[in-house]
Amino acid sequence: MKLSISTSTKTTGGGRFLTELGLCGDDGNPSSVNTLECKAVLDEADKHFESWTYWDGYFIDDAGNPNQNQVQSFIRPYPQSTNGRFLKQHFNHKTGEYSFSFITNQTRNQYSEKQNLIAEIYIPLSVHYPNGYSINLNPNNLTTEMKGNTLSIYLPTDLRNEHVLVEMKMVRK
Repeated sequence: MKLSISTSTKTTGGGRFLTELGLCGDDGNPSSVNTLECKAVLDEADKHFESWTYWDGYFIDDAGNPNQNQVQSFIRPYPQSTNGRFLKQHFNHKTGEYSFSFITNQTRNQYSEKQNLIAEIYIPLSVHYPNGYSINLNPNNLTTEMKGNTLSIYLPTDLRNEHVLVEMKMVRK
């Protein structure tokens, strides 16, 4: 089925959106069917860079507070924009480790004489990184800027006419 969907998307030039996902939230038990099912579905969506929506769940407890097990498994980092070809992403909601890689398009000098914006990534700071984070980037001459929950990655202009493999790894402090 996945091959058929991928073929159809390429043929029509359309997009994809995973729906009818629900009631499989992480219940805190790493071996429960709920935890395993949601982890498998969301990991596959990340692997295939698939948009998704969750239609039913228990994100708020009876007292009106967030259900942390549910919230942590569903709120995850994701690229909002990438100037390039997506290769891979992975997120571990238990450890907060996030990795993302892509190959840049050739860029023009967009924003300044020193750098070009190549990616904007949503980072759920209060949920997964309340004590801070550490980022490792390759190549190491890339620069970053965090505004709110958006991490911007910039490419130096001396690399703008090249296709550059960008690898990012983020971990909790």
